[in-house]
Amino acid sequence: MMDAARLLPLVGVLLFLVPLLWAPDPASPAPTSRGVIYIFAIWALLILVAAVLSRYLARSEPAGGTDGDGKAE
Repeated sequence: MMDAARLLPLVGVLLFLVPLLWAPDPASPAPTSRGVIYIFAIWALLILVAAVLSRYLARSEPAGGTDGDGKAE
């Protein structure tokens, strides 16, 4: 799960770049409204996935915690 949390920003960037591939014909651009709805949906999905991952990781964290360098407090 920690790896999924680390990869989430990369997946988000790749998903945000998808609308650049939508122009079927270089002479006619893709509709802007469709792109804005897509970006908003991806943004909301990334927030939801980050919230789920953070709850899962908070539950699986050891009770003692660490002081930042990996040593127990």
